[in-house]
Amino acid sequence: MFTDHSKLKIIFNSKHKKGIQKMDPFFSDIRIRNFNEGLIINITANAPTSKLANNAALVFVGQMLDCLIIAIGEGLPIFLSFDGKSITRTARERHIKRIVTEEELKWAFKESRTLSTNEPVFLKAYSWYRKGLYTEDPFDKFLAFYNTIELISSKYHPKNEASTKGSKSQMWECFKEIWGEYTEWPVYIQGNKSWIDYNYETRKDIAHGLAIVNVEEIDRVTSMIDTIQNVAFIFLRDWKRIKLN
Repeated sequence: MFTDHSKLKIIFNSKHKKGIQKMDPFFSDIRIRNFNEGLIINITANAPTSKLANNAALVFVGQMLDCLIIAIGEGLPIFLSFDGKSITRTARERHIKRIVTEEELKWAFKESRTLSTNEPVFLKAYSWYRKGLYTEDPFDKFLAFYNTIELISSKYHPKNEASTKGSKSQMWECFKEIWGEYTEWPVYIQGNKSWIDYNYETRKDIAHGLAIVNVEEIDRVTSMIDTIQNVAFIFLRDWKRIKLN
């Protein structure tokens, strides 16, 4: 369900319990209430200092949001602010407000705890995907979505001769594992045999500072973002459904 004016923003407060020697990342005291621009989450964190409590709560809520963004599946960013600090809003951010259900929030908290225990690498891939949604820099956005795919393929690739050739081959083998040959890949890249190589070279140039920062290069990378975002989302969804469940 959507209404106009704003994208979802999460604001949270944390309280710490004194005398705790070891930080426990799992919290039992979590309260959520509506806010005029989103939700406020109050968490009691087990940590010896308020700073550690705040950091633990930030990580914990962030992991929940990483999972929630996949459940929502609308390609909308979720902004996280600690204790009501303001977030700069652009005109593009004022179009849509996503109403999140109680069931979705409960699922996201449960999913984040499960993945953090059993599949932390997969949870980190979720995190890169959410970063790709809320960053404004087109180079950072491209890198975040590429890292989403690369992290999964480097961790979970089939153990065969082809996958020993490097990250491009591992990504190729993972795509084949869930989608078949390149002619059967999702519609965004269907039949595009050079898609992995082309995106790999772009990622390498950006990450290593080799990309020429001019209008033409920015336009080229920007034109690639919608496709890699869609591929990253479908890859996460299908790998989780087919290989991890």
